[in-house]
Amino acid sequence: MPEETPYSQHSATHLIFVALPLLFERHLPTDISLQKALHLLRQGLFFSHQLELSRPSYQIHPEDKSLIYPIHLDPEHRALVLTLNPDIRLEACRALGFNSFEEYRRCEDLFLQGAADQLGRLLRHAHLRTDSFYQDDQFFSVIFDTIPDAVTITRLSDGCYIEVNRAFCEYTGYLREEALGRTPAELQIWADPHFRETLRTQLTLHNKVTGLETRYRNRQGQLRAVLVSATCIPIRGELCMVGGFRDISDRKHLEERLSHIAEHNHVTGLVNRHYLQRQGDTWRARWHEYGIRVAYIYLDLDRFKNINHSFGYGYGDLLLQAVAQRLLESFPEEILVTHLAADEFLLLVPFTEKESIQKTLDFLRTLFVRPFQLRDRRLYITASSGVIEDATYTDFDLEALIQKAHSALNQAKRLGSQQCAFYTPVLDQHTSARLQLEGELREALDNEEFFLVYQPQIDMRLQQITGVEALIRWQHPKRGLVSPAQFIPVAQETGLIIEIGAWVLQTACHQMRQWQQQGVAIPKVAVNVSGVQIEAGTLLATLDSALQQNQLDPSLLELEISEDFFIHQADTVLQTLTSIREQGVKLSIDDFGTGYSSLSQIHRLPLDILKIDKSFIDQLAHQDTAIVQAIIGMAKALDLEIIAEGVETAQQAGALLDMGCSQAQGYLYSPPLPLEALADFIKQRSFHVL
Repeated sequence: MPEETPYSQHSATHLIFVALPLLFERHLPTDISLQKALHLLRQGLFFSHQLELSRPSYQIHPEDKSLIYPIHLDPEHRALVLTLNPDIRLEACRALGFNSFEEYRRCEDLFLQGAADQLGRLLRHAHLRTDSFYQDDQFFSVIFDTIPDAVTITRLSDGCYIEVNRAFCEYTGYLREEALGRTPAELQIWADPHFRETLRTQLTLHNKVTGLETRYRNRQGQLRAVLVSATCIPIRGELCMVGGFRDISDRKHLEERLSHIAEHNHVTGLVNRHYLQRQGDTWRARWHEYGIRVAYIYLDLDRFKNINHSFGYGYGDLLLQAVAQRLLESFPEEILVTHLAADEFLLLVPFTEKESIQKTLDFLRTLFVRPFQLRDRRLYITASSGVIEDATYTDFDLEALIQKAHSALNQAKRLGSQQCAFYTPVLDQHTSARLQLEGELREALDNEEFFLVYQPQIDMRLQQITGVEALIRWQHPKRGLVSPAQFIPVAQETGLIIEIGAWVLQTACHQMRQWQQQGVAIPKVAVNVSGVQIEAGTLLATLDSALQQNQLDPSLLELEISEDFFIHQADTVLQTLTSIREQGVKLSIDDFGTGYSSLSQIHRLPLDILKIDKSFIDQLAHQDTAIVQAIIGMAKALDLEIIAEGVETAQQAGALLDMGCSQAQGYLYSPPLPLEALADFIKQRSFHVL
């Protein structure tokens, strides 16, 4: 397409008697101004009067002189040819409901068919001779050559061009003289050799063609996409076809590009959920046709957000790209690898024997054994997965299958890292129950259904209380006492733990302050803090508020954080914990031994206390002391206090004392107690005597 001049090549709407029918689908009365017409159009009124081309009195309306540019006044037919001022052209488009002239131009069918129809009307009025369009009629020349789309006139009898416009020559690369008298087939214009017959058939049936998509070939052999419209008119008694086509190659390329963007993840380039929604059923039908079943493996990277928090989102994107690349390289093309969102991938795995699913899962697990090299860092990650087979649940559509696979994934993640779970209908019941529990959990804070119990921590040598751990309980009005194992995971997943944790911290600090005022000899209170609370970035403010409102000495408060969170902490989180410790609040690592921390990892943490997990204390009953001994030795080397959790027997207590651990917490001394029972326990000082 040639470069457009300011007004001459913006659209077929250059001509007032061609432009306005295209825009308004009606002719204007000759005694009304364009401004008035636009005003009426905006009010929803249309025009039915026909413009008389032969009317001698037709002149530019006085109100329109500033809006239009006269090009040519044909004295014989009294036809005024006008180009619309850009401002009024835009106003006309907006009056029709388009936001811009370009948006109007995208209405290809209306434009092309309207142009063909208007040219047909013009030719009938002008009675032009087929051998002298330009020589004998300058009026037609202006119209024909200012239309920016290729327009041709051919005889239906032999298909020869009898006229082509300037845009046709620019599109195809052929001179007008080279085209006239020859057929599209001779010039090999249409990529489809049968296209002209298709066009003729449509014209025979409907007398016009609108927006027919095909491809043409220019003189250089390049194929371009076009929209074609045509109509038939008689010229000097011979039936001719007036056709127009618009090159839409750039638009098609843009559409393909936008389609690719819409159907592929922008980070990894893998196909996404939109692609699955459009093509997934096709994949399934193709497989089922050959008796092949499909397993949907929903894959999620464990603790992916910690990568983002530790090293930045750039490294997170690099990791996603590396995972995608490894999946693509490791699986054959028959397995469709998709990237649904964030760190979630979905694999569509065709299979004939069920055993092959487990083999695929086993192989998938091995892909995450090797580290991922990201610039200057080597990262080890694991992944959890949920699986569903479509043959087992034939009544599910694709979206339902994906949702069920995700339910299975959630079950796997509840089991821990690097786990896999298969979907069963029981999971739906579990999901429904969790949703109900979540709703009730949201109401529990407002209804004051939570309360705290306190489990004493004992110095086994001195038989003294060294502190208490505050533990939350939920007294549900209908369910009764709900186990923390039921509602804490739900609170973690939904983020409600932030509000609940703030309440626990505030309540524990308030109680500690009361004990101080009452002279109760409790050295400190320990409160569990979730990694979700720390990562949310609100813990410092929540802590400051609790300490200030209760005027509590920070040294009387201990925050317990699980080892599992500490291992995957980010530098920003370390800064938060360091700030907390600098205030005088003690920090302890809870459940130690379950997260496989290394000595170097523990050494860099701002810790005061190490709590040995109950699972290791239980092993003492079988004379298995090596691990506990190693943990105690490491804690002493790092100058950390040591508390053994879950001490239930005198044998365990004696073994711990022999290994140098004097502090314990467990049912041997006391279960978690409500306030009244704790007060009695302290008064009695009735500890178990070794």
